[in-house]
Formats: sequence, C-alpha cells, structure tokens
Amino acid sequence: MSLEAESLLLASGLLEAPTRQHVLAAPEILKEMRETLLAALDREDPARLIVYPLRKSYFDRLSAEPDYASLQQDAEALVGDEVADAYVALHARARDTLLAARPRVEITTVLGPQPMPLDSISQGRWDLQVDVVEGARIVKDIAAGALLSIEVDIFQSCFPTIYAELRKVEDDGINRHVAAKKSWLPEPWLANSLLVFEGKKPGDKLSAAAGAEPEPSKASKPTTGVKIQDLTESLKTESVSG
Repeated sequence: MSLEAESLLLASGLLEAPTRQHVLAAPEILKEMRETLLAALDREDPARLIVYPLRKSYFDRLSAEPDYASLQQDAEALVGDEVADAYVALHARARDTLLAARPRVEITTVLGPQPMPLDSISQGRWDLQVDVVEGARIVKDIAAGALLSIEVDIFQSCFPTIYAELRKVEDDGINRHVAAKKSWLPEPWLANSLLVFEGKKPGDKLSAAAGAEPEPSKASKPTTGVKIQDLTESLKTESVSG
C-alpha cells in the first residue's frame, strides 16, 4: 500500500493532481530506478552527471496551499480509498519537508521582515533537493558517483518505503556480484556514493559486507570487506554541477 502510494507521488510530483498517466507511469519509474541502481554496480566509470532543470516558479507554486479535498477525490477515483488516503498524507508530509528544507533569508525594514532571494549556493542546494523529489534523480547520482547526503535525507523522508526497497536492491545486487566473484569490489567512486546512500561515512563497510566477513587464509591478510579509503574532493564539497 505504501509502496503504491509513494510510487504515485513520485510519478505525479507535488504540483500536479494524479492522473491515469501517472498511475501507469508509477511502476515503470520504480522499475527504472531499480535497473539504474543495479546497472551502476557494473559500471567502470561514472555515468554523466545530469543537470537539474530550472524551475523558476516552483517555490511560489509549492507555497500555495493545495486543495487536499480535491486531491483526495482525484486519487480515490484512480486508486481507491486506502491508497488515496496514503497518497494525500505522503503529499502533505513531502511538501512540508521540502518547504522546510529551503533556507529563509529576511531583512528587517520599516515595514517589517521582507524575504530576500537566496544566494546561488543555497538556491542550488534546494533546487537539487527539489529534483530528488520531482525528478527521481537519486539513483542517477549514485551512478554518476555524485550522491550527496542532502539528497538521501530528503528522499528518505519523502519516500521511506521506496528508499527501503532500493536499499534491498543494492544489497542483493552486491551479494550477487560477490557470489559470482569473491574478490569483486565496487569502483571507489561508486562505493563512495553507496556509502552516502546508506548514511555511512568514508571507511565504513557497506551493509551487504557486514555479515559476510571471510575467514583469512594463512597465505593472505584478513579481508575487511568493502571499505572506502579515499573520498573525492568533489564529494567533500556539496556543490551542484550544472
């Protein structure tokens, strides 16, 4: 139920009422996310980093209070009462989360506090978070070796069931690679992003390696699982490419 509601929200986004096209697209989007994540495990080089689209009026449109009664009716006609209830609750939570993530800058004037435009770095960070919600870019940034913790935080908050599903896909994919070749390791650039995806720090083990510590042989040094020694400079600074 939650997976269906989250998938529909991922397809419709926060500014559009769900339609039949969104219902049909929802499972395909989730399928593509799974496939992109699994394909990343086979990559030797990072994928191209995609540029997020400019959404100049997005904040103003998101700030306008939605008509949740109408949204509920639209969703019920498409997916039934239970999924519609979950969808509307998820929509409200995701909207609040995304609005709260946007920094607010004000100056005090004789007429009271006045909002000011964000600086380019703050705006870029928030635009990136918007694209995580509206563009399902999180797995694409894993494949590009460019995932940032702010993306994981916003995605996990808005789509907790899908996040858990993708984490399982990641673990299963890693385990299949290791079963086929015990010496297999993800490329360092990919391992960095996978650690970020799991909410871990550089040098930690990926979760798929935690329960599979091999016994050291007499002729070799102990293996410590999947570890990352180096974190590229581009991921130390949470800058936005584009």
